[in-house]
Amino acid sequence: MKKGLLGKWLIAGAALATIVTFILVFVTPLKPIERTLEASRWVGRAIVAVLTFGVPVWVLLLAVFLLSVLIWVLARVLARAGDDEEPRFEQYTKDRIFGVDWMWQQAQWGPSSVTALCPTCKNELEWSGHRFDCSYCRKGIRFEADVSFAASPSDVATKEIRRRVRSGEWKQRLSGEQGS
Repeated sequence: MKKGLLGKWLIAGAALATIVTFILVFVTPLKPIERTLEASRWVGRAIVAVLTFGVPVWVLLLAVFLLSVLIWVLARVLARAGDDEEPRFEQYTKDRIFGVDWMWQQAQWGPSSVTALCPTCKNELEWSGHRFDCSYCRKGIRFEADVSFAASPSDVATKEIRRRVRSGEWKQRLSGEQGS
C-alpha cells in the first residue's frame, strides 16, 4: 500500500515540477531556443529520476498525456474568458449625436456632464443659438436636431443618449459605429 501511494506522490511531484519548470524557464531572460532546450533537458532529468524509482513507463506516458490535455483545456478556457465579456453601458461615454461629437460620464441615474466637442481639435463647443462654434479652430458645426422644445442642445443629446441606452443601440455604437 505504501509503495503505491509513494508512486502516486512521485508522479504528482514530477508533474508539478514539470509545470513549474516550464513556467520558470519561460520567465528567465533566455532566448526561446535556449528556453526550449533547457526545459527539454530538465524534463529528461525528471523522467530518469522517476524511472529510477520503478514507476512503469505507461504510468509516466499517461501522466504526460493527461498533463497535455489539462494544459490544452486551460489554454482554451483562458482564451475564451476575455472574448465573452459583454460590454457594459457604463463604457458608453462618447458618440456622435445629430451631427455633433458628444462626451459624458455615466452616473447612477444616467449621463452627466454632457459636453459637445469639436471633431477637429476636441475643444469644447459653444452654442450660438443655431449652431455650435469652436473657439479654438473657429469651426462651425450645425446641430441636426430641433432644439426649440428643449432647454439646450445638451438636453436633446442627454435624451438621445438615454434612448440609445434603453433601446440597446449603444452596443453597436460602442463597437465603433458612429452616426446620427
